[in-house]
Amino acid sequence: MTADHLPAVRTAVFTPDAAEAAGYARFNGGAHLAVDVPDGNFTITARMTNGRRVTFAFVPYRNDEPAGCVDISYDDAPVAPIMNGKTACHVMHAIGFTVGPDTFDTRKIAAPTTLITVLIADKHYTKTPPDR
Repeated sequence: MTADHLPAVRTAVFTPDAAEAAGYARFNGGAHLAVDVPDGNFTITARMTNGRRVTFAFVPYRNDEPAGCVDISYDDAPVAPIMNGKTACHVMHAIGFTVGPDTFDTRKIAAPTTLITVLIADKHYTKTPPDR
């Protein structure tokens, strides 16, 4: 991809209340960076003040459609990456939460986790949540 083919992206930093009022989701009490993600493959890479990086890749099931999933990668874990051919896959830990106990904790799994995928396409969801 060349610079002349990059999509125009609108971003803004909001208070939680202002983010919600502008149509974005409110998550917590911190500042919210609001991004209008375009259709097609689109990646947001974030760097913290300590230099550590997290990547969010919005991936469509078909080109030029809205994302069907979001892949999340933590790029600076203090352990050696696992090689997949010539690609370095960074190891990370993640915890899934629900109302009540954790749904999963990768620190308790023998195999290392190198990518977390959040499924956001409607086809992955039923109309009613499972019983708790």
